[in-house]
Amino acid sequence: MSAACQPDSAWTRRASRCNRGTLLGRQLKLKIADPEFKQYAVHSWFEGLDREAASGTTGIGDYTIIHFLPFAGSWMWQIPISDTVTSVGVVTEKARLREASGDLEKFFDAWVSTRPPLTQALRAARRLRPYTAEGDYSYSMRELSGDGWVLVGDAARFVDPIFSSGVGIALSSARLAASNIIAAAPLGFAKSAFAEFERKSRNATQWWRNFITVYYRLNVLFSSYIRNPEYRLNLIRLLQGDFFDDDEEPPVLGKMREKLALVESNPNHPWHSGLRSLQPQSWRDDPAER
Repeated sequence: MSAACQPDSAWTRRASRCNRGTLLGRQLKLKIADPEFKQYAVHSWFEGLDREAASGTTGIGDYTIIHFLPFAGSWMWQIPISDTVTSVGVVTEKARLREASGDLEKFFDAWVSTRPPLTQALRAARRLRPYTAEGDYSYSMRELSGDGWVLVGDAARFVDPIFSSGVGIALSSARLAASNIIAAAPLGFAKSAFAEFERKSRNATQWWRNFITVYYRLNVLFSSYIRNPEYRLNLIRLLQGDFFDDDEEPPVLGKMREKLALVESNPNHPWHSGLRSLQPQSWRDDPAER
């Protein structure tokens, strides 16, 4: 993280400049901010964190772990950086972060306190960096390719860091682009050569966005489906990004949306009170097409 991204009294303005690089997208004026996802993160690196104790579960200490928090649209990550260094971050809505009045350490500690095992483990660890705030990081591009260029991974689109999908999406989109590049090599790299890549890449990242929207709209729905043997493997496949070659939306996502519609239409449903304000119509359009 560059010095320009370190928190100070103007952290809300500075955080918005710490987005993914998108060098070509910015130069060509293709970048469009996603109007629906307004999450902010506060994070740092810690040395000597007992990852297994922090997770509260034995045998998964070296995994990337998502900690669900008792607030809508909020969660924490725990990501191994090296054998001894771990990244820990809190993600929540911009309005909640503003309530901290720029005191990132106070905000971080307050939210971590909702996860007692993680709280205790962090007390015994050593923080290596100042707390950093990042936000408004979801975006799309009006075009994903042109004569002699193509955008993959975060250069093309970033939805949300929940479930740490970035590397998987980058590799899958790069694989699609590579096949188009090989096919185009004898004739030249005109934009038309990347039509199939652009179609599949847009579909796949939009399906991923739909899934993240379902999660933020009603996160208990995800917990229910991942525990259900009927849907677990299909949902894991979705989490792994194994859908870039598909021509239809992953069926498990359709099932989740049907269930969500039932909850939304029934005020007496036990999950109804857990609905977040993010509305389902935000799923239907790629921001680049608005």
